[in-house]
Amino acid sequence: KDSTPILEFTNGDTDSAMRLRWAASDSNPIAIQTPLPPDLSTGAAVELHVVAAMSGSTDSPALDLDSFFGVGDTKVEDSATIDGTAVTEYTLTIAAGDVPSGAMTASFELTPAAHTTDALYIYGAWVEYTRTQEARAVETAV
Repeated sequence: KDSTPILEFTNGDTDSAMRLRWAASDSNPIAIQTPLPPDLSTGAAVELHVVAAMSGSTDSPALDLDSFFGVGDTKVEDSATIDGTAVTEYTLTIAAGDVPSGAMTASFELTPAAHTTDALYIYGAWVEYTRTQEARAVETAV
């Protein structure tokens, strides 16, 4: 809990679900880099799904996504608005034209916009992609 956002239990006594918590007014980014699957189709969009909620209903900040593929690529930006206290799945879509052929890694940076009253919580995130035609053909043949 020495940095922001913090990784915490939702409620250590009764709810051990993990979450990232950005305190009100905290807009520090987080970033991860992950290998890309070899069967990723660069002809289709890539989606980052985020399960998130706000601690109250005053703020509805944008959650900005900066994506960078491989080495030497151009950063692309996407966004979703996080609104409400219900834990909800949000989808940030990276256009197919922004996913370069031959990239082996992807870096994702998430930065919340201003939220001066309510904390922002993220409970999980995952990437969804379309498999190449060749991968689907092999799977079908097996």
